[in-house]
Amino acid sequence: MLDINVLGSFNVAQAVAQSIIDSEKIDEELQGDSGCIVMTSSYVSTDGQSGSVGYTASKGAISAMVLPMARDLARYKIRVNAIAAGVFLTPINSAFVTEATCCGEYPRRPGRPEEFSHLVQSLFENEMMNGAVVRQDAALRGAISIE
Repeated sequence: MLDINVLGSFNVAQAVAQSIIDSEKIDEELQGDSGCIVMTSSYVSTDGQSGSVGYTASKGAISAMVLPMARDLARYKIRVNAIAAGVFLTPINSAFVTEATCCGEYPRRPGRPEEFSHLVQSLFENEMMNGAVVRQDAALRGAISIE
């Protein structure tokens, strides 16, 4: 899990950053940024559940690398952020999560893929968002209740 989540995220972010650096002449006069990297963390990165030590540690590591990576890539005008997602309706969750599953304070339902993609788009469009881990979890704290 650490290899996939932590090293995988780091390696992909590094490759994307290198590609941006190689493909664009980073010019001090450039208006705006050269690119933006958005990684996926999880609400468990700060609110781990019992039985999920490995997953929690891996998502915590992703959240922890955002700010130093943003600082390292700032000279290339590359921004780095992460989304600490709550519970979303995805194929991997379909066995235990439905629209009726309580997954937050409000809305109580799980997130929808289009809500996640909307936040990704917002992070790309807002140049002031850099070095941030944004929670998208409907105020979920602690374990979800599967009914």
